[in-house]
Amino acid sequence: MRLLFGLEAQGHIPTILDLMKRGKTWPEIAKHIGWSTIELKKHWRTYMQKIDEEERKRIHHFVFGDSVEYVADIPAPPQAST
Repeated sequence: MRLLFGLEAQGHIPTILDLMKRGKTWPEIAKHIGWSTIELKKHWRTYMQKIDEEERKRIHHFVFGDSVEYVADIPAPPQAST
């Protein structure tokens, strides 16, 4: 039996993007997919660094629409308010 680990391997990318679009925070997303927040952030950053610029722009537009200008930064869900 082969164990698949990683956001892509486990098919979490579409779910994460949908949750980000709905304004969910890192802890909410992590809970939803059954990961720790720290591991989710680490793997998300790795994923975003390995994809090309056009794909990052596509993700940014999907999550934020035209309301937020793309500035070649890694998109992240909003932080939980304290």
